[in-house]
Amino acid sequence: PYYYWLPLMMRYTGARMNEICQLRTSEVVITADIPYLKIRELHADQTLKTSYSFRFVPIHSELIRLGFLDFVATRQHERLFPELKRYNGYYSHYASKWFKHRRDKIGFDKGKDGHSFRHNFVNELKQNLVSREVIECLVGHAHKSDSFNVYSKQYGVEVLKSFIEQIDTSNTVYTKHSLFYQYREYEQRCL
Repeated sequence: PYYYWLPLMMRYTGARMNEICQLRTSEVVITADIPYLKIRELHADQTLKTSYSFRFVPIHSELIRLGFLDFVATRQHERLFPELKRYNGYYSHYASKWFKHRRDKIGFDKGKDGHSFRHNFVNELKQNLVSREVIECLVGHAHKSDSFNVYSKQYGVEVLKSFIEQIDTSNTVYTKHSLFYQYREYEQRCL
């Protein structure tokens, strides 16, 4: 399942690969009709890069359209991707190796890795004139301001949802020209 969901989740959440790989099904939550991810280190096997990495990230409507919430509902294990085993403290180790292998097979340039989704996410929001504070909140970066770090709470998911929805969905259109289509075709040949 992570072959399909991991690239899409990185694209539409801006989350780090390990943050997604370590998710529990209980960390996919719906409050006030807004589905979101709780990115945190509640369990001993979960790690975050910094204390600011704890956050709530609304789930983009494209992920919902593709069936992500239905996928979560079918999970029989507490972890979203139990097939990913922990290695050196991270669940993303084997997913990262898989991504590199697939990237090479599809013909992407070196230097394009799982973290590239995060860079693209931030850049796309910046080009849409989303404020630095909102972007930092979505990706779990510290603000350079006591007003935001000390005196205020995180933005609510109801506020962040409209910003998440600014991420373009045209790259997941199922056409022969999209990476997603090429990836799915490649996976079918490998089965």
